[in-house]
Amino acid sequence: MMRVDDYLGIPEDYGRWLGGLRWGDGGEVVEYAAEEPEIGLTFAMAAELALFLEGAAAADDGELPHFAFVLHFLHLMGFGGRHANGGETARKGMHAGLERAFREAERPLRNAGALCVVMCRGLPGVADPPRWASLRHRLTERSPSGFAILRQYPGEDPPRRPEEFDAWIRACLDAWRPMRLCHWLRHGREPIPEAGETVARALPIPLARALAALEDRPRLRGMAGLVPRLNGALTLPPRILAHAELPLGGYADVTNRGLPERILPSQLALDPDEFLRRFAARELLYYDLEVPHAPTARELVIVIDQGVRTWGDIRLVLAAAALALAGQAERRKLVIRLATTGNGGEPVDASSLGAEQLGELLEASDLSPNPASGLARALGMSEEVGVTRDLVLLTHPRSLAEPEVVAAMRVSVGDARLFAVAADPGGDVSLLEVRAGVPVAIARCRVDLADARARREESATAAVPEGASSHRWRGEVEPIGFPFAFGAIAPISDSLFAYDDAGDWLLLENGRGLLHAWRADGSGLEILPRVKLDGKVLDTVHAVVGVAGGFLVAGAAGHRSIAAHYDLRTRTCTAHELELAASVRLRWSYSRRQHTAVGHDGTGQSFAIDLRQRGHRVRNGPGEPASGRVVDAIRSGSDADQESLVVRHGEVARLFGRLIVFHEETGEVAIRDDEGGWICHVPLSEGRPLLKGGRLIQGRWNNGTLALLVGFPRSRSLHIFEVAGTLRSTAEHVCPRDANDFALSRDGRRVAWRLGDCQLMSQDVGEVGRPPLVTPKGRAHSNLGLELGLHFLIIKAGRYRHLVRWDRGRLEFVLSGTDVGTMVERSFGWIPPRIEASAEATRLAALEDPRRFILFADMPTMTAAVDRYGQVAILDRSGEVVCMFLVFREKIAAWAPDGTRVGPVPMHVGPPTPGGEERIAAFLLAASPSIRRNL
Repeated sequence: MMRVDDYLGIPEDYGRWLGGLRWGDGGEVVEYAAEEPEIGLTFAMAAELALFLEGAAAADDGELPHFAFVLHFLHLMGFGGRHANGGETARKGMHAGLERAFREAERPLRNAGALCVVMCRGLPGVADPPRWASLRHRLTERSPSGFAILRQYPGEDPPRRPEEFDAWIRACLDAWRPMRLCHWLRHGREPIPEAGETVARALPIPLARALAALEDRPRLRGMAGLVPRLNGALTLPPRILAHAELPLGGYADVTNRGLPERILPSQLALDPDEFLRRFAARELLYYDLEVPHAPTARELVIVIDQGVRTWGDIRLVLAAAALALAGQAERRKLVIRLATTGNGGEPVDASSLGAEQLGELLEASDLSPNPASGLARALGMSEEVGVTRDLVLLTHPRSLAEPEVVAAMRVSVGDARLFAVAADPGGDVSLLEVRAGVPVAIARCRVDLADARARREESATAAVPEGASSHRWRGEVEPIGFPFAFGAIAPISDSLFAYDDAGDWLLLENGRGLLHAWRADGSGLEILPRVKLDGKVLDTVHAVVGVAGGFLVAGAAGHRSIAAHYDLRTRTCTAHELELAASVRLRWSYSRRQHTAVGHDGTGQSFAIDLRQRGHRVRNGPGEPASGRVVDAIRSGSDADQESLVVRHGEVARLFGRLIVFHEETGEVAIRDDEGGWICHVPLSEGRPLLKGGRLIQGRWNNGTLALLVGFPRSRSLHIFEVAGTLRSTAEHVCPRDANDFALSRDGRRVAWRLGDCQLMSQDVGEVGRPPLVTPKGRAHSNLGLELGLHFLIIKAGRYRHLVRWDRGRLEFVLSGTDVGTMVERSFGWIPPRIEASAEATRLAALEDPRRFILFADMPTMTAAVDRYGQVAILDRSGEVVCMFLVFREKIAAWAPDGTRVGPVPMHVGPPTPGGEERIAAFLLAASPSIRRNL
């Protein structure tokens, strides 16, 4: 992710075009440069920029414009010319219509920011922009030291020159009517036709109508029938107020509570012992003006456990319980808040949720073992003064006995009451009140889940939904991806893994173009689809380069040389074909300033790919003209090339820039910084040179971190140093004896190296203990067997036989170690016909990849294909994927393009889907109309 300082940098040329804009010394203002360096004329305050960027970040388009464009748009609106001392330069170039509309709308900066995003549609946005929260903190908090660099930092080059952007915006403004422009600045959006009906549709709907809408959702079908049964059993007991707590109200001149100085004078005449007795018994009288009683706010907070114990039928009961409790609270005029373990227990106001959002909230699932963290988060709200809350935890009965949950329930909650609703798979539901940390049952009931299951199975027989999953990749990628989770299945190449520009993702190429992407903190895994052009797959990878918001993967697809840009934020893959032989290996580097990837072939020929403009690539060679932008990108790419940092014995060092020199005889490490200053250091261990006699295999220097891979006759180790005026050793990691390279994030925050043949390890620099990421090993079969029947298939993995059938409206799995015929006869009572998969090619274009798909089984209604990674793809007659299976030994998992998952969690990139067996079976039945008629 881009640093805040990188985004807020003002390019020098662009700032000069706008009249000499720069950041002030304190970082509180953008100003015009004056003749005296210490004096500047105000253009815009940092707080004003924060408001403008807040509107831009909240726009529907979601892409922040370049900061130079933000300043340019403010210039067109009349900023700078507002000030009496702004000068003639500040007043020139303003757009009269925009400036007048902005002034008449009383200068709404948030709406102007949203308008700027609309005007910038069609222009490349900022790659991997910073989070809005970080921008707001930097612009609104006073931290002068944080802005010191912005006076000199050139910033990322904008994708358009100032005159080009100026012409673009003026053309957009001239095409708009003045009324439309004024409406945008007043309301921050387009004029709405039939505004009354639109607003009515956008308003929150009552829970009764929301319930009817939720009944149409497949995963919640059958829930509506459970709500009336739970409504009476789950009634919370009313609060009982003590007599002393009853409100008095009105005016009172005597009371039994008050300050010592307000004791009635007659009380002072009492005997001292009697006075003390009355004080202890609260019988003394005080004079006071009683404040009328102020009613306190009442809230109901419902915490829903969506962890692994509440999947399936239990989730249906808990969702119905949530709606029953919410309906009661709505009738009592209480504020209703919903919290789930999936969102960390953050309560959400139910009145702001529509039917769609409420359905998504209730359908979600997570992998939390118990609801302790979500409950603790909700209980933390109870310290708020003036609000009386009832909290209800919806969970599994076994979760209430977990030590973490018991500890959370014992926390003092003040005036708040804590209840729990526990439901088990058999339909038994209990309402418990937590008293002194111990749950005590106050009501019980039982619900019949047979009707709910029938309704859900009925909904699962719906046709395959139109459109692909929202998580599917777009662009020139193979139609059949890799939806399952498995590790490296081939030896890892030291040069084919890298971090993205922010260090948040680690990408590995593991043979035949297979791309594994892990989150560097170990929280996620995704296998990216490969590029496919004209039937050829990019299955020979030469280089993996981390860029802002993604990666560049360069290699060969058939006889073509390809460079593919994977944008993780937009989930788009763009392939660039290069005009050179497929066997030529370029040395790639990345220029963050131009957001451009540069490849050098070693003969003076270079290829620059502008990643902000899809499909835009420039070739630069001897005798070929090149624009200034391309020359800057190529020069920046050469300066950032890590290969030229290390100077080995006998090599000639470059004259300028950073260098790493290692002296084998003494073990001394010498580095040269950008200004030409040298730092020399001899690492010691027990008073002896640690690296003496070693050989420097690879070195990388990013930000303030220096990493050296040093080889010895019997071992190799990775040494990490902190560069801060001197070298300080921070860590040493043992590497395989054949390791030749490693990865270091651009900010120097993380380092990754190969651990054995098929694993990578990622470690945060300076941290000790267990690393956040150790990639798993393969866990995938490369030689599956397959037999396909009319309504079943058999997958053979070594000595294991998996039978999958869907003729009864639900995926059913049978595992056996016997022969196939015996297993089929035991399952069906007879031996139905089946086709054994063979290597004979199929007619479907989606399967035209002989290096991946090895076995095929064709039937009139569907086709099954086996690939080299233990996956089985089922396609319909049109060639669309119906579902896929992954088999590893005795385990099997299934996936559908709409995101439905079935099977063990380690085999998936997300949690299994409740009712997934019925849904995938419905997809298979919909793909086989003849089968449905035979049933």
